[in-house]
Amino acid sequence: MCVDAEFFKNLLSLQENMPIDLYFVGGCIRNLVLGLDSNDIDFIVMGDFDQFIERLTAFYPISRSKIKTAHYKGTLFTYDFAAPRRDFYPNYDGVPNVIYNVTLLDDLERRDFTVNTGIVPLSEKTMAWFTQLKPKKADVLKAIQLAHPHFWPDIDRRFLRVLHKASYKEDPSRYLRAIKYMTLYKFRIIEDQKSIFNPAVEILSLNRGRFLKILWQDALEPSGEHLLCAYSQYNLIPDFRDFTKLFFEMRPVFGAVYGLWPYVYFLWAFNQEFTLLRNLDSYFTPLIKEIECVEKWEAPAVLDKNGYEIYKMLYNMRVESLMSCALTDIKKDQIIYFMTHLASFKVTATGYDLIRMGIPRGPEIGKLLEMLLKYKLDHSLRLSYDDELLWIKGIYENRDKSRCF
Repeated sequence: MCVDAEFFKNLLSLQENMPIDLYFVGGCIRNLVLGLDSNDIDFIVMGDFDQFIERLTAFYPISRSKIKTAHYKGTLFTYDFAAPRRDFYPNYDGVPNVIYNVTLLDDLERRDFTVNTGIVPLSEKTMAWFTQLKPKKADVLKAIQLAHPHFWPDIDRRFLRVLHKASYKEDPSRYLRAIKYMTLYKFRIIEDQKSIFNPAVEILSLNRGRFLKILWQDALEPSGEHLLCAYSQYNLIPDFRDFTKLFFEMRPVFGAVYGLWPYVYFLWAFNQEFTLLRNLDSYFTPLIKEIECVEKWEAPAVLDKNGYEIYKMLYNMRVESLMSCALTDIKKDQIIYFMTHLASFKVTATGYDLIRMGIPRGPEIGKLLEMLLKYKLDHSLRLSYDDELLWIKGIYENRDKSRCF
């Protein structure tokens, strides 16, 4: 049995003991009809939404929003709950004014595409569709209590049809969703609505922070590369194909960093004058600062004579920033030289070793270790631990002749 079965059973119990009704809605029903897996399960909560979420929070770490929605991440699925509502978009920026206490039909009419309008009541039988064996298509269609008239034919023909012509303008993120469905599920825009499908223009009106959040979530999906490539084909983001080509050219230098590609892509896009990326979350802020430091750095042109200077500038930087700079030709030669010749250099001797040699505590210890590192880097020497101590001993014993002390 599915590891999330207990969660479903608790939902059924709450439904039986409270004046509420729960309905599956949206993509999870669409995917059941198509025979596809679902990671996200959406519910409409008819009844006292606040009381229901309060009861559910007693058992699970539920996160809530200000507009009567709630979210829970289970073991296999993520669950989203929402009170039925009607949405109005006065500013056409994807942020609605909301009216509650409406019917299921009212809620259906606010949805994005006809193929996402199937509504199925939660029951022992419908719960089993997600916790045990997948149902037959006929069983899902029979259980659907409410749906747009075009729901069945549009799913059969893989058509994408918005519910009204202003739908994309009201919430431009629907363009991203449409491209996602076309890329992953082989849907296509219905012929008489192709004239209103213009993402490269309308997406610019979407709130930048929301746009980036959607892009980031899509990039981290298993098919993230295909999605970003599709978005770039619609001129919504810098050409992902160009990035992919450069990224694989640089992989021999940076090693197996494939898992970092979404971070690297967004930083690369930032350096391609992708101005939307200037409103990034806290993760990217320090990375962008690192890139800006490298941009301003007056890097030495002669690489093999200035190993120490290059190392000191780059050794603390994260690989995402280094790769992003190299991909956009920001100090590319210096970064490649660092990764291939300098990154593995380190001083094995420690301050405690120097104290045991009889060198008194104080700033001289740090200065000696720094001198050793510079000597190793500038001469590309791989000294052993014993050789490092001999070198330091020689320098220290001749400190009166050295200008460093």
